[in-house]
Parts: sequence; structure tokens; C-alpha cells
Amino acid sequence: MHLPCLNFPDLFVALWKGQKGSIACERPDRYEDWPWICFKGDAWTAHGLTVEAAKEYLPGSFDRTPRNPVLKLNSGYKAWEYLIWFFGMGPCLFYRLLLEPYWSHYCLAVRAFRLCMQESITPQEVTEAIQCMTKFVEDFEHIYSQQKVERIHFCRPFLHTSAHVPWEIPALGPLMMYAQWTMERTIGNLGREIRQHSNAFANLSQRALLRCQVNALKALIPDLDPLEAKLPKGGKRLQDGYALLPKRAKKSTFANHAELTAINEYAMLQGSIYRWTSFRIRKWARLALPSGQVARSIWKEVDLRTEKSKQYRRSRNLSNQYVEDGFMKLAEVKYYFELTWPREQEPVVLAMVSTYGPRDEQLYSESWKTYDSRILFQNHRIIEANSIQSVVAMIPDTQYSEGGVASNRWFLVEKPGLKMGVMTGVTEDLRGDRDDQAD
Repeated sequence: MHLPCLNFPDLFVALWKGQKGSIACERPDRYEDWPWICFKGDAWTAHGLTVEAAKEYLPGSFDRTPRNPVLKLNSGYKAWEYLIWFFGMGPCLFYRLLLEPYWSHYCLAVRAFRLCMQESITPQEVTEAIQCMTKFVEDFEHIYSQQKVERIHFCRPFLHTSAHVPWEIPALGPLMMYAQWTMERTIGNLGREIRQHSNAFANLSQRALLRCQVNALKALIPDLDPLEAKLPKGGKRLQDGYALLPKRAKKSTFANHAELTAINEYAMLQGSIYRWTSFRIRKWARLALPSGQVARSIWKEVDLRTEKSKQYRRSRNLSNQYVEDGFMKLAEVKYYFELTWPREQEPVVLAMVSTYGPRDEQLYSESWKTYDSRILFQNHRIIEANSIQSVVAMIPDTQYSEGGVASNRWFLVEKPGLKMGVMTGVTEDLRGDRDDQAD
């Protein structure tokens, strides 16, 4: 937890700022001789505003969003904020800001830590993590410290520790399984329960004892802690942990030409000979996923943006299990609906979506598989609700440039530790906003 989320950013932000008060510059070395400094003048201020502006595009299931590092970096910046900022958004935000070879060297570290922080990892990924981390540590000495005595303070102990991390995974398992997140959260929860400040430690021990007793009872009698969250009024539970959630349209409306074409294309792919000449759709706004996340849709999220702009968090982008030309399929949901085949009783739950194109493979390769930039197509496609795997963040890619033009580009950020949330039963609030309740 502290190694990637605190030690790592602390060093590199200081190096990239390159000024007194951030990191020392010993004679005869000079700050002017540091080619990696990228946060000069207004660049640091502009970067902070970019990080802050990304809040709207990070789903609510991503928990705390990174605040403006220019204003808050020295005011209790959380490890989770560092994780989203530095290891989620960083490969894009630092692109073209950091010169080569410093940007690709940074991406190398991001790739290594992303592999190590997975909930499950294959032997091939362990090998890749070892190679990436070893190269990162070796290259650091070549491009930053350069074997100069006056730069010895660049080589902090955590760099040496990082080289050992992937080697320990075969024996201890992925980092996420034994990181300090659980311990830190427990300390915070118990600390907030203290009510007798005159005898705080005795009060704390009693609260901890009570929690242990409650956990023991839940382990003995699982029915005391139901696995399935209660649905809001108007919700509809589906198979395999999915559920349709309100709002639901008061009445059905006719599909337009593009929507009707998408429905008939879906029918053809399913091997059906039936074709609709008209189709009435009754829209649903949200879908609960087995991952514990809630996927929204454009249909009602647009209303939330206009009415509650300060609280708006875009949660309508998702990844699903469909694979096209070897690429993970990403889509933006327009709405959810049910389709009943002729002579069938049970409807199938579908999502009307716009799809993202294939990623820029050259950029993906140069960034060591950390920078996934795509174009959003304004098309209409149908996917099955039970193919949706998770809600992801798609953030405007202002750094991308192809022929001097960057338009309609988005870069992917996935929630770290999502599978751990599933294992521990962490579920996003299914009630949503007040505007999401059933009509």
C-alpha cells in the first residue's frame, strides 16, 4: 500500500517539479541540468486542474476521487487518491508532458505495479512483472542518478524494495491480498466509534471486542448477514447477481430507425428469422452488477448532470465479455430494456449502447500496456446485460494528438481491487439518488 501509493509518487513528483523545497540539488549539480523537469511555470497548476476536472468521469464505485494535487498534496492526500491519479490516469496525463525516456520509464513502473496489485496473477504475468520491475530499477540509475555522487539521495530504499516485490508473489500471493488497506480501514472505522474520550483505549477495546463477537455470529449464522442487497422499490432481480434498477419509463415508446436496425441485427446474430418492422421500448435507467457496481445510462444520467452537477459521477461506461478482433469491448450505455422473443415467455434483458473503437496499439505498446486510448463511435449496438463485467472510467484524452488534432478520444481507467470488493461483499448503494427512485 505505502510502497506504490506514497513512496513512489513522493519521489517522482519531487523530481519532476525540480525546485527547492521539493528535492535537494547538491553541488556541482544544478536544477537546470535536470531534463526530466516537466512541471515548470504554469504546467503544475494546469495539471492539477486537469486531475480535478476528471472527477466527473470517475464512477461512484471508484470511491474517493483524486483532488487537485497542487492544492491538496500536502494536506492529507490519501493513498487511494495517489493510486487513481498516479497509476490510473498518469500514463495519459503525463504523456507529452514528460520527455522520453522518462515517460516510458514511468509507464514501465506503472505496468509492473498494476500486475503486482492484481487480485489474481498468472505465472506469465509474474515473469513479466519481474522483468518490468527489474528494468525500471536499473534504468532509474542510468537516466536519473547517472552514477553521480551528488544524486545519491535520489536512490531511496523503496527502489531497492520494489525490485524484490514480484519475486515474493509466488510464495505470498498477489499484493492486494495482504496489503494494508484492510488494516487501515479497520483502524479508521474503530477510531470513529470512540465515544468515551476520557478513557479512549478501554472504549476502543470494547468496540473491537463487540465487532469480533458480531463477526463470529455472522460466521456461525450466515443468514444474519444476507448476501443479496435489498433492491429499491421497482427493482427487478435477474439471474447470476444482476438486477434492473429504477427509474423505469412510465410508458413504452417506439424505437427509432437506428435502434430498430440494432435490434434486428441482434436478432440475426442470435439466429432468429424474425424481424421487427416496429418495436416498443420501455427503458430502464440502471443495472446492478455481480461486481457490486451499479451501471447507469445516458437516459437518466444526463438529468443528474443538469440538476446535481456538483455530485455528478459518470457511471455509464462499461466493459463486457464480448471480444472483437482480439480487443476488450468497451461501450457507453444509452439505456436498458427487455426483449421478449415471439412464442417465448421469459424476456431477455439487453442494453442499447454506443461502442468504443480499438485502442491505439502503437501508443499502448510504447506505454508498456498502460495507456489505452480510444474513439467513441456514435452508433447503436445491442449487448446482453449478463455480458457486462464492470463499470469503467472513460476520461477525455486531451493529451492525444494525431496530425495535430485530438477529437473524441477517451482513455480507460479501471477500478483497482474490484475483485477484492466482490470477495468481501462490498456493494455500491442500490438506492442511488432520489431522482432514481421508481415512478
